[in-house]
Parts: sequence; structure tokens; C-alpha cells
Amino acid sequence: MNCKVKVRHSMAHSDLNELLDALLPMAEKLLTVQGEFYPIGVVMLSDGEIRHVGAKMEGDDHPSSQSLIDLLTVTFEREATKGKIRAAGICYDVLTIPPGKRQRQDAICFGLEHCLGEAIDVYRPYVKGGGVAFQFEDIFASKRMPQFAEGVRLYVGCRGAPAHLSDDETCREGGAPNSIPTGNPG
Repeated sequence: MNCKVKVRHSMAHSDLNELLDALLPMAEKLLTVQGEFYPIGVVMLSDGEIRHVGAKMEGDDHPSSQSLIDLLTVTFEREATKGKIRAAGICYDVLTIPPGKRQRQDAICFGLEHCLGEAIDVYRPYVKGGGVAFQFEDIFASKRMPQFAEGVRLYVGCRGAPAHLSDDETCREGGAPNSIPTGNPG
């Protein structure tokens, strides 16, 4: 895909590219087939194996997207601290303002983090066309504040890792400038 090439230059660690490659087609398919989706995750284990991860709230058949994102974040932080994962990502639907545009629009967000401290949000904007067709637009990315890998670098064998670059004033916890998770599927 041409759009992936642009993002590959934004991510220094190839593990994050692998996570994006695992999440992007799944998210696009869920959105195309169902019209929406709950947040989903992916982890790269210490040995490099990639596993897809879902979240479920006991006793709640229609949890909020934010509660699932929070659950995945806590789970990934715990597993990273134990040294079981070296990279992870959470994929969810957001509203954001793509570069060169003035209004918010729907996008799939891929929040990707590595134990070396790299953290990035990758966005795949889309427009719902006539009927159920979706038109996917060019991918863009921005740095993010680590949420589940911060402070874990020394625990997972990433000694000597460069410090996280947190000087991007346009980013804040939760994603790119002016991006917000959208409501619940269903």
C-alpha cells in the first residue's frame, strides 16, 4: 500500500511497522463490514510473535470505547512491566483534523508504542460514501506521549534506549491535536 510507505519513514522501529501491518487491514475490514468497531489491540511478545488482543468488560455488553481503551492500556502496561511484550498497539475510531483540513473527520487511530520509548499515533482518515462504502484517505502520523510503555524500558531488556521525545507541543495524552475517541459501536 502506498500509504504505508509514508508512515514507515515516521517510525524508527520496525516492530511498530509490523504492528501497524497487523492492525490496519483488520480495522479497515471491521469498519467496512460492520460500519463500526470496538477498540482492538495487538502486541509483539518478547520473542517477536504478534498476537491480536480484544477487551471485554464483564457484565457490560455495550461498554464505552474509552473503557476498553483504558483496559487495554492497563493490561499492556502490566505485561510490559513483566517483560512479556516489547511493543503494543491499540486501534480505535476517532474524530481528528487531518493535515491540510479545517474540520474534524472520522479516522481510524493506531496508538503504537515500543519499549525503546517510541510512541506514535497513526491515523487513517475515512469518509463514509453512499450506502456502506468507505473511502480511505492518506495516512498521517504524530508523536504521542507513551501510555503503556513509559517507565517500562528498563524492565523489558531495552537498556540504553534513547529517551522518549516528548517535546512535541502539539500532542497531548490521548492522541494527535484535536483528536477524540468516538462513541460506542452498536
